[in-house]
Amino acid sequence: LERALREWKLLKEAKQKDEALKESEEKYRGLVENLYDIVYRVDTEGQVLYISPLVEKVFGKKPDDLIGKPFFSLTYPEDLPGLTEAFKRAMGEDVLLYEFRAISRDGAIRYARASGRTLLMDGKPVGQTGILSDITERKRAEEALKESEEKYRSLVENLNDIVFNLDAQGNITYMNPAAETIFGYRLEEIVGTSFAKYIHTDDLGGVMESRGETLSSVLRPYEFRMVDKKGSI
Repeated sequence: LERALREWKLLKEAKQKDEALKESEEKYRGLVENLYDIVYRVDTEGQVLYISPLVEKVFGKKPDDLIGKPFFSLTYPEDLPGLTEAFKRAMGEDVLLYEFRAISRDGAIRYARASGRTLLMDGKPVGQTGILSDITERKRAEEALKESEEKYRSLVENLNDIVFNLDAQGNITYMNPAAETIFGYRLEEIVGTSFAKYIHTDDLGGVMESRGETLSSVLRPYEFRMVDKKGSI
């Protein structure tokens, strides 16, 4: 009877541990599968052991389509060497952080960032676990901003009139190339110097007054004399 009671107790404890483990797994599975980022796990060769369901929404591929296949199968061909090299380094350095282009099922290019950590067993790498973030919208916004900046920079730098920026102290932070033609100074001689340096002495007071009004958001045109490198007005 005592032996039967001990066995029953052991079975009960094992069942409770089983249920606790199952509950813990379900809790973390629910957490992982509802993240806004894709969670993955790969072996030392980069073969996918696990990838969360969000991969289907982002890349149009079901987890079953990727498990057992190389993690790099998502990668845009031109970015594959860089990602492969980063993965190999991470196996020795513990951490992976790399941005690359990926291809969805419909052939569209998306931008992704992989951040992972090497898994160790007895001090040896056995794989990697990490997060794959969809950064497509951020990258597109950056590209659009860069394109816009390049367009307006080209416009400004090809004007025949001088365009400039001043800081709060009145120092020149930017002047377009027209300044070199008009004033005879090289841009590197101008940037960082006081704008007042180039104003005719008799007109300086009026310019300062006008600038004070401009800083108060009262914009009004003002004509004054400036002096070039040769001392000409």
